[in-house]
Amino acid sequence: MSDLAIVIVNYNSRSFLEGCLRSLQGENAGLDIEVWVVDNASQDDSMDMAREKFPHVRLIENEENVGFAAANNRVLRQTEARYALLLNNDAVIRAGALKAMVTFLEENPRVGIVGCRVLNPDGTIQGSARRFPDLTTAFFGRTSLLTKLFPDNPITRRNILSLVAQDKPMEVDWVSGACLMIRQEVYREIDLLDEGFFMFWEDADWCYRAKEAGWQVYYLPSVEVVHHAGMGGGRKSKKAIIEFHRSVYRYYRKHISRWAWNPINLLIAIFLMVRMGVQLGLNLLKPHRPFDSPVIDS
Repeated sequence: MSDLAIVIVNYNSRSFLEGCLRSLQGENAGLDIEVWVVDNASQDDSMDMAREKFPHVRLIENEENVGFAAANNRVLRQTEARYALLLNNDAVIRAGALKAMVTFLEENPRVGIVGCRVLNPDGTIQGSARRFPDLTTAFFGRTSLLTKLFPDNPITRRNILSLVAQDKPMEVDWVSGACLMIRQEVYREIDLLDEGFFMFWEDADWCYRAKEAGWQVYYLPSVEVVHHAGMGGGRKSKKAIIEFHRSVYRYYRKHISRWAWNPINLLIAIFLMVRMGVQLGLNLLKPHRPFDSPVIDS
């Protein structure tokens, strides 16, 4: 049984994947680590690069794009590692991060999931630790227009806990799947990632189920990873915007309003459709750039 299985989902992101894998070299710090790359049917030479430059990495090549949750689950079903780390392919681990996260879990047996401070390449902080969503999240979430216009407003700061100045570990509701470490016994107890989420919000769902089962979720601001996809400012794919809103509604129906014929569900669905339409329209006005994602290409 190894100490840690690192799972990286890849889709047409050769250069980012290479940077991610390079950042893991020399970071074992006495840990027995497995590194897995699950490729979602890339058309570039990502897997050729990984085989040539990182022969120790274990590769799984899907015949089709199965999404983020399903790709991670392929490793979680077979690894016997005590801990698993979900790591986005465009993330770069900073020195000491892996050892610090494992040590925190070992010293705190009721903590089931930990996340870290996720930084943009320019050093600004991404919203990687948050409260569970409520009705305010639609207007003051990490990527909402009001948050962009008024980034230091109190509602956003209440929803996105990683924006609060904090140096010590902090218990939170959920942490980003861009860099999320979980105990094996937790996902054996609460089950794997929900494959009904193609991408987005599967991390919030996992943390919700862990907390429902009595586990704690912690944010470690002293541990850092640089995540390139958070820069924004460019055009995203239409599929990414659609999948984001579809996943929001799935999370809402699963954890907030489970009644099939509640009229509020219809209002929420209409609101999300309108919000999605507005975002699709505004997205067309942005300059084109590749959409960095382990699942969806530009």
